[in-house]
Amino acid sequence: MPFIDTAGAGRLLDWKYNPLDELKLADNATITKAVLLRLNIKYNINRSLSLIINTQLQDDNSQQHSYRSIKTYSTRNLINRYTQLNGATLKNNIPLGGILDNNSGHTLGYAVRSQLNYNNTWKKIYRLNAIAGAEIRQTHFTGENFRAYGYDDNLLTFSQVDYINAVQLYGNFGSSSIPAYQGYDDVTNRFVSLYTNLIGSINDRYTFSASARKDASNLFGVNTNHKWTPLWSTGAAWNMSTEKFYKWKALSSLRLRFTYGYSGNIDNSTTSLPIIGYRSGISPTFIRYAVLSTAWNPDLRWEKIRTINWGIDFLVKNNRLSGSIEYYRKKATDLLSPTPVDPTLGLPGNIVTRNVAILNSNGVDIKLNSKLINKALRLDIALLFAYNRNKIEKYLNESANKGGRVGYGYVITPIEGNDPYALISYKFWGSIHKQATPSEW
Repeated sequence: MPFIDTAGAGRLLDWKYNPLDELKLADNATITKAVLLRLNIKYNINRSLSLIINTQLQDDNSQQHSYRSIKTYSTRNLINRYTQLNGATLKNNIPLGGILDNNSGHTLGYAVRSQLNYNNTWKKIYRLNAIAGAEIRQTHFTGENFRAYGYDDNLLTFSQVDYINAVQLYGNFGSSSIPAYQGYDDVTNRFVSLYTNLIGSINDRYTFSASARKDASNLFGVNTNHKWTPLWSTGAAWNMSTEKFYKWKALSSLRLRFTYGYSGNIDNSTTSLPIIGYRSGISPTFIRYAVLSTAWNPDLRWEKIRTINWGIDFLVKNNRLSGSIEYYRKKATDLLSPTPVDPTLGLPGNIVTRNVAILNSNGVDIKLNSKLINKALRLDIALLFAYNRNKIEKYLNESANKGGRVGYGYVITPIEGNDPYALISYKFWGSIHKQATPSEW
């Protein structure tokens, strides 16, 4: 408060902050318009085989309007910080008035899926359900944003500012250019998928399943083997309670199941090709220049997760109690992680995001459902219990600043052999005085 009350000898704008006033002064609006068109066609080739073609077109438009008048603290604070006082001369490098931020975005996407469905039963014993298909998707996003200083919401006028030259901040807190909130986006993502899935059963007692898919995207590496990634899974289930030898009357239904397979994950923030960003010119030439914002990674590929799952489903007599017990083990490989590279490459921070990290996890899930009352008044109780343990097996970007890992446990702290969300603190050795009281520790 002593600084605020005396800053600028009364020639600056009020620098005080009142949260209640800010609530009333806020002027933010978002308008979204979305159109979604779908066309589904189904053709029955015969009694067991059918062809389905699904198409979808998506068109989204959004506009965000944020106006902060000169009464708001954020505007007053920004104007004051870029104000220069030289004796009796006062220069507002950011003009008096409001600040307007406008953002607009347009997303146009389409998807086409062609799928064959097969369903058949033989002798009321053998049953087979299978699908096979292909899908192609594309999304194209364009956006733009800009900021106007000295904006008058009644006259719809604004003032020009100097974004190029850095100015001395008030209070001798260094120098900085006026923040320029202007930019344009144009991003296209394409995906191609081939997939198949089948489930077979015998007497509804033995069930077998298998699935496989192969996906490609323009996000991944230029190497052909990394463009396409095969993912698959298989499983089996045994309804033990339907066997003749099953005599356990306490459980009217008991089912054992097992699955094993791989799933995938992508990250749109990374790319296989180098990306440069253009910057505005600086003194004295004011020539625009480019910097490397994202390094190239021709081996960029999917993150893979291997999952092994054992499960038991049970139902107590009279359907009063049901539930399941599951134990799973997961190993995530090829996880994207910052990785040190040869300093002579000249990359920002000598760091590249690559598929190098490995994470292991295992856990138990228990679900219990009870129907205490199942009449005109119904009362159900559900109990869920989950235990999970994660451990980082591989991480290459080891930090030299060990003290920087001390934190609150809600952000990832990658240390090999430890939980990624480990709570890390300094060791406490107590007081160096033998006769110290707790207040002296």
